[in-house]
Amino acid sequence: MTIRKILSLVFFCLLCCATNAQDIQYARSQIKELTSPAMMGRGYVAKSQQYAAQYIAAQFQKSQLKPLGRQYMQQFDFPVNTFPQKISFSIDGKTLVPGKDYLVEEMSGSGSGKNKKVVFVDKDFFSDASQVKQFSDEAFVKESVFILDTAGCKDEEKQMVKFMVSGVFWKQLGKTPSCLVIVEHKKLTWSVSKSAMPYAIFTVKKEFLNKGIKNISYDVTSKLIPEFSTQNLAGYFNGTTPEDSFIVITGHYDHLGMMGDSVYFPGANDNASGISMMLDFVKYYSSEQNRPKCKIAFVAFAGEEAGLLGSEYFVNNPMIPLNRIKFLINLDLVGTGDEGIMVVNATEHPTQFKMLEKINKDKKYFSNIGQRGKARNSDHYWFTEKGVKCFFIYTLGGISAYHDIYDRAETLPLTKYDNLFRLIRDFVSEL
Repeated sequence: MTIRKILSLVFFCLLCCATNAQDIQYARSQIKELTSPAMMGRGYVAKSQQYAAQYIAAQFQKSQLKPLGRQYMQQFDFPVNTFPQKISFSIDGKTLVPGKDYLVEEMSGSGSGKNKKVVFVDKDFFSDASQVKQFSDEAFVKESVFILDTAGCKDEEKQMVKFMVSGVFWKQLGKTPSCLVIVEHKKLTWSVSKSAMPYAIFTVKKEFLNKGIKNISYDVTSKLIPEFSTQNLAGYFNGTTPEDSFIVITGHYDHLGMMGDSVYFPGANDNASGISMMLDFVKYYSSEQNRPKCKIAFVAFAGEEAGLLGSEYFVNNPMIPLNRIKFLINLDLVGTGDEGIMVVNATEHPTQFKMLEKINKDKKYFSNIGQRGKARNSDHYWFTEKGVKCFFIYTLGGISAYHDIYDRAETLPLTKYDNLFRLIRDFVSEL
């Protein structure tokens, strides 16, 4: 064989690898970029979501993805509570570490206090009528930091604590506390709120809250943004035939953002992993030889963490007629896979699930494919409600980091990322 023929064969093999398989290094680079400090957790402080959207749009453009509308971006807005300034929390003069030792609750309002006295609202408190009676004392309510611990409480006592946090109790009482502290017995988990209470609320690990503590100091400033402006991103490739239906691959790119001026939540598994796989598919289907017969579209949603808001807006203002969606695959939390995958809506669409199972059995991608019914746990939900056939796929096992500061790119294993990519690729081909 001549040198020219050998080089031609090598080039052909490299081309096949580039166009017929996922690119794990490309995926890792996307996750690293999306979880970088510059992206600030893809949340609501500064322009972090806009930066992430611009980055994704640039990847779309590189692959020559066609916009579904006049541009990739579909604008919408919603209210959101944010914490853009420095936060602090200390117990008996010891400063705790935000994100690691405590969280500002997502619905917290602004508040500050120095050396405030501590009142434990727990099973012992509720068993003492004289303690409970103190709630009618204005000074008692204003001067205290209430530490709420439901461990060992009766159901009605737990309900009262819930009312205290939600504000129902204080509204009925006609008084406003200065600060509530929720005792966390397991792990710190943050979220997003569309409203703010008129007092400060923190969640603190149990290990720091013993009954021997004397005082607490704290400082937090919340900023409620009534109309936070953000965007979904959507584009498509034509298929190999004039067929006018779509297969759609989706994922949300937003995460929790920043808590204070220095702590951010990277969101590697949730959901930089899903967006990286979606971008990997954009890259893969940019080659015409890989295209399915029908059109294939890609949608990156914002507002998922605030309540599936981006996907809700999309289905109510569709950039694709929903009746032209042949099937939709939503990717969220796909960075592990040690214990297989879970398919939400599997029982809703048994024909397609059997197809997925057969591919997996033949190719041996996963040892386990679990199945669930309908669930309101990711962006597929609103499409299901509109009658669109869809699966939500997430991986099982591996790291436990979720909605915390430890969901980082460097510790995300991508254990079965390549196998999941191939399974979905083969499933799309069958569809």
